[in-house]
Amino acid sequence: MIRTVTLAATLLAPTVAPGQPPPIPRPASWSAPVDGIALGLVVAPTRLQEASDPDRDHDAAPRFHVHIKNASRRKRRIVVPVLHADLSCLITRHGTKTRFEPTFYPPPMPRPGDRPRAYTVAPGDSMHYATMDSISGFREAGRPRGRWYRALPAGSYTVRVAGTVGGVKGRLTSRPASLKVLRADQPVDGLRLAVQADRIRTRVRPDGRDIVPITLRLTFHNVGKRALGLDLHALARRSLRLEVSGPSTSQVDAGAASQAAPKSADRPTLAPGRRLAARSSLSFPGDFGGLVYQINRPGWYQLRLSYEQRQRSRCGANDCWTGRVHANLLWLQVLPAR
Repeated sequence: MIRTVTLAATLLAPTVAPGQPPPIPRPASWSAPVDGIALGLVVAPTRLQEASDPDRDHDAAPRFHVHIKNASRRKRRIVVPVLHADLSCLITRHGTKTRFEPTFYPPPMPRPGDRPRAYTVAPGDSMHYATMDSISGFREAGRPRGRWYRALPAGSYTVRVAGTVGGVKGRLTSRPASLKVLRADQPVDGLRLAVQADRIRTRVRPDGRDIVPITLRLTFHNVGKRALGLDLHALARRSLRLEVSGPSTSQVDAGAASQAAPKSADRPTLAPGRRLAARSSLSFPGDFGGLVYQINRPGWYQLRLSYEQRQRSRCGANDCWTGRVHANLLWLQVLPAR
């Protein structure tokens, strides 16, 4: 059952003038009519990358385009609100009972003189009614204290939108639309990176300045068909990058650090199908790429680690791997200080 929640939606006119952006795609299917009006849903884009940042990439967050169709035999008057639409969205993960609801950034203030817009829809015609965008994240539906996600976890999802439409008596529910989120640890040129933590919970230190560190362990996996040369010398400082999101994060410069001369074991060649665990574990918070994160507030934090190698001269093999590969996401729960 989809709960009635009034959400801030960006409401767009159904017409597109020449020279304007391309029109919004029309729904492939429509719901059963209610009071002679059917509801349609278009999800765009339909494929996302896990942990992609909507603040940097416009296509990193889904947009839910809601359409209505006049399925009756008479003209219908549809009213589009100025700011709010009584629409709710429910996202269900395939094969599980896990459900998510999007959360939204505050909407812009209406301009003076803005009023609800009325449209006349002829029998059989359709129009774009609203777009639910400006998504700030996702929360677990039905769990007031459940985890909040900046982006949806990897998996396949079914999306439904329900609510009321101005000028229509009754509540409409769209047919399901599909959304797929690809894993963050997709291999790059045959190399996959995995990270494990010794625990998923820690605490703020008694002095409140930081958290009790956790230990991370890396594993490199060659899923390609050729050998890959790696450079693991001073791994955390030279080749690893870490992105952390959560209630409170800040970065400080790690300062200068002395580095021992590289050894032959620091530049291994990974045969196809083989795995290699990094010789030394890593500490978080710690030095990653010359920066150290500081966390001092309880809550859930998302860690995204990546390995980058741009210079072929940094590994001794002729088949030196170059590029940037992301590891799987890690979720860390930080508890209050005792």
